[in-house]
Amino acid sequence: MYKKLFEMYLPKELQDKCSLIVMGSEGRAEQSIKTDQDNALIVKNGTDVSLFEKPMLALNGALLELGYPKCSGNIMVSNEFWRRDVKAIEL
Repeated sequence: MYKKLFEMYLPKELQDKCSLIVMGSEGRAEQSIKTDQDNALIVKNGTDVSLFEKPMLALNGALLELGYPKCSGNIMVSNEFWRRDVKAIEL
């Protein structure tokens, strides 16, 4: 589901400049049903991270519509803290 939504909402020219990470119980494949959203986006250094804001908000909204509730800890791509380039992650 994540892969399909990623391809639908992120412009093609940005798709190879980032990696969507699914974390939590779903990322560990511990659940067979939908869980809350625990996700992040790692952006290639030198790419403007702000280009990903609107597409990731749309992706988050689509997941909500499909029944994936928000993460109670706000660990989602809609939170700018969880959309960073590699350089910011290394700090």
